[in-house]
Amino acid sequence: MHKPVLLEKVLNTVNLDGKKIFIDWTLWLWWHTKKIFEKFPKIKIFWIDQDENNIALATKNLAQFSDNLKIIKNNFSNIEEICKNEKIDWENIIWKIDCILLDIWVASTHFDKWERGFSFQNDWPLDMRMVTTAKRTARDIINNYHEQDLFIIFKKYWEEPS
Repeated sequence: MHKPVLLEKVLNTVNLDGKKIFIDWTLWLWWHTKKIFEKFPKIKIFWIDQDENNIALATKNLAQFSDNLKIIKNNFSNIEEICKNEKIDWENIIWKIDCILLDIWVASTHFDKWERGFSFQNDWPLDMRMVTTAKRTARDIINNYHEQDLFIIFKKYWEEPS
């Protein structure tokens, strides 16, 4: 079983006693959230992920905390919209949210499942969508974008040297 590297540090560093709001963007599964609930049972946690499989696993494994847990399917880049939808005061966000835990990465579950198209280990279709309902796949982009557009993508997002 996976053990989060910074879990003990997080649990021993943040003070989340009492009614506080915590946003968990550790993604993938649910280990941080479960341990935080065990230590701080009165906390309200917003668990945010855009991957349907992760959400299904978290919903199942965190069911015992459902009264204080809100699982939201979304991307971390939409924090303002999420806070507004959840009635969290965005204008004074620093005073309303007590802690945000953010650990962004691609999970091994994405590489392990061939249909996700993230792995380079086999000759599987190139997909690479974090949200499987998104229309464009990496294969569509590679095969249909102009060379100059691909160059811009690589330079801007992957810091590819000129």
